[in-house]
Formats: sequence, structure tokens, C-alpha cells
Amino acid sequence: MKFTVIILAGGKGKRIKKFTKKKPKPMVEFLGKPFIEYQIELLKKQQFKRIIISVGHYGKQIIKFFKKKNFSDLNISFSIDGKKPLGTGGALKKIFKNHKGNFIVMYGDSYLPIDLKKIQEKFIESKKDVLLTIYRNKNKYDKSNIKIKNKKIYYNKHHPDIEMNYIDYGLSIIKGKLLKNYYKQKNFDLSDLFNKLCIEQKIAYTIVKKRFYEIGSYKGIEEFKKYIKEKKNVH
Repeated sequence: MKFTVIILAGGKGKRIKKFTKKKPKPMVEFLGKPFIEYQIELLKKQQFKRIIISVGHYGKQIIKFFKKKNFSDLNISFSIDGKKPLGTGGALKKIFKNHKGNFIVMYGDSYLPIDLKKIQEKFIESKKDVLLTIYRNKNKYDKSNIKIKNKKIYYNKHHPDIEMNYIDYGLSIIKGKLLKNYYKQKNFDLSDLFNKLCIEQKIAYTIVKKRFYEIGSYKGIEEFKKYIKEKKNVH
């Protein structure tokens, strides 16, 4: 059984203003295709059928694209933030009000070339409410925000320390019922939840070997562009 995938695509893309003045990050184009199409193709290849896309900033463009593109063999639906941004945690909470089960959660600016089925199996084995994928980054692709001590995970996005050699890979699996017990407010960041769960030792993790690609920075955009060109030339 494949879990439902949630793509959090409501961010404003402040770090790449050159590209996001009139469009959302997931609609930035690479070789004539928007970034989110590459994400969907990756999910489709791994036979995931149910996808929920959470939209906010210029979200109508994303909805319009999918209505026009019509991925007929996929069940793609949308959750809209509304007038005020909900943050990544708030956007999830809104989805979980209407949907039950376990969810693979990823971001609208991350491309993750990994076997999601294996991650799903790790989550089931862990018997935890949340599984976080992490990558040994050493500040290479972005600021590292995770450390492991005595097989325990410590996460702090806002105040990372020098011992942190790992980074949140950009993919987690979460039980939908979890957020009922955390955060009464509508607006909050998912990283705050991960930090809290680490302190309470209620989170499982798995280390991913393949690097991630992101388009939340100009450097990331150039690296993904290079990756896609190389991949196209191979085929």
C-alpha cells in the first residue's frame, strides 16, 4: 500500500525573487517544464497515485497548470492556505482535518531521487508517529541542522550548533492524527514540531545516502539545472 503524498508548495520564495515575482517556486521552469512536474513524474514513476498539493502564494497558477495538464492516472487534489499563510505545519494541520492515515510529506522546492517505498517500510518498522529522513550534509548544500548522539536525534533549524553534521532531507512520514495533540494555533512551522518531537524522543529517523536538490536558492537552481541537463543527455 502506497501512502498519500503531500507537497507543501505555499512558500513565497523570498530568496529567489528574480524568479518568484510573478510565480510560485514550484512553477519555475527547467528545460521548458515547471519544477513541480519533475516532482510529479518522480512520484508517478514510483507508482504513487494520491497526491495533495498545499498551495498559497500564487497558488492558482499551480492549480491551473494541473487542470490543463490533466494527469488522468493520478488523483491530485489541492489544499489552499487562504488569505493568511499557515506555515508548513499549519498547512498540514488543515489537510489532516479532512484526511486520515499516514502521509509522506515533502516540500514544493525539493527534488529527492530516492526509493520512497523503502522509506515507507522504515516508518512502519519504527512504530513511531513521525519518521524524518536526514542526510550527512556537513554544511555542504545548506546549513546543517541535525546531530546524532547515542543513536538519538537532535534537531534545531533556528539555532544549529557546530556538532550538527546532518540536515533535514526534506521528506518525512507523519501520522495524520499526530497534530491534534500539538499546536492549537493555525500558523506554525513544521521544523518547530520536529524540534519538539526530538526533545520528547518521539521521532524516528533514517539516513539517506543520495543528495537532495532544491530550488530555494540561486545556487540550488543552478545545481538542479545541471542535474536535469546531465540526466537528459544520459537518456
